[in-house]
Amino acid sequence: MRVAAFILGLIAGLSGFIVMIFEASVGGLDNAVNHTTGGLEGLAALVLIASIVAIVGGAFMLTQPKMGAWLTLIAMVLGFIGSSAFWIFSGILLLAATLLGFAGSHRPKVSSAEAQDR
Repeated sequence: MRVAAFILGLIAGLSGFIVMIFEASVGGLDNAVNHTTGGLEGLAALVLIASIVAIVGGAFMLTQPKMGAWLTLIAMVLGFIGSSAFWIFSGILLLAATLLGFAGSHRPKVSSAEAQDR
């Protein structure tokens, strides 16, 4: 489960970078045509942060799955705030990674007597 969560977090983060590039280019084009400033560039920066947090959360899934699950959950929320509908693919992948991370963080406790028998 941990490896699957890692792969899902990595793919979601990389697809988030694609969303960020698209959003930044559309925002720059809008500024050039309408002679305005601001707009989508700030949201593209938020999507960049969400993508980085998603990749870091995916990396944490291998060693600390609960921390990785929280990071991917935070990245999912930030991505939806930053780009709403464009974040659907990444958001679904991050939701799956979050659920796998929380499920993979619970390991059955083995008593010392059972450990010696193995």
